[in-house]
Amino acid sequence: YFPDTAWFHEEYVQCYKDGKLQSDEDCRKTAKERMEKKKRRGAMDISYPIIRPFTPRQRALYTITYQGVQTAKIEGYTCHKFTVAATQPADSLINGDYYFEADGFHLVKVDFSPSKLVKRSMFKMNEMKMSLTFTPTDDDIWLPRKFQIQMRAKAMWVIGIKVFGTEEYRNPRINTGIDDKLFEVTDGN
Repeated sequence: YFPDTAWFHEEYVQCYKDGKLQSDEDCRKTAKERMEKKKRRGAMDISYPIIRPFTPRQRALYTITYQGVQTAKIEGYTCHKFTVAATQPADSLINGDYYFEADGFHLVKVDFSPSKLVKRSMFKMNEMKMSLTFTPTDDDIWLPRKFQIQMRAKAMWVIGIKVFGTEEYRNPRINTGIDDKLFEVTDGN
């Protein structure tokens, strides 16, 4: 952890399918498949800087509106709400509601979706909603705690594809002497 940066390394320790704990071997296979798919698709993951719309480089791509302090607590915190809307639709930009806690202005929750849904000849996404919640560690470093996704789409002749998913991030390890090579970008070899 640096004052302005957090590095993430994913490690699958348990996998569930239809609510049932999978074997260690099945978990390793699932992890490998998911990592390969993510790399092929160029998919974003938990390491994506979700506050990117607020950065100077990206700010011109968004309209950001302050909605005030929320009357209801968000994840147990009094929060300021900001609505972010992309000025132009693009699948690389997002629209969403950001909730920052009032005391230290840490991000508590963001509900978001792509500003443009994927529509190709064989695949059409009708809806994609995501939510990411954060919580402080014992060292008062705010990290992601839970990611939720809900998607509706159709592919080829299959209508009514629905995906619901939740990822939980537990037991973060901070400055534990992890080898820096885990975070080095390679050329794919």
